[in-house]
Amino acid sequence: MPGQSLFLYLVLAKDKANFAMARYKLKALGKDIVLA
Repeated sequence: MPGQSLFLYLVLAKDKANFAMARYKLKALGKDIVLA
């Protein structure tokens, strides 16, 4: 929908997270999200 946006805030544990993989997965998720 034009004019619609979504802000997603993700918190990761610094000592356990793989930030590169999280960034990759979020980018892929962003392509699949549909706001209805």
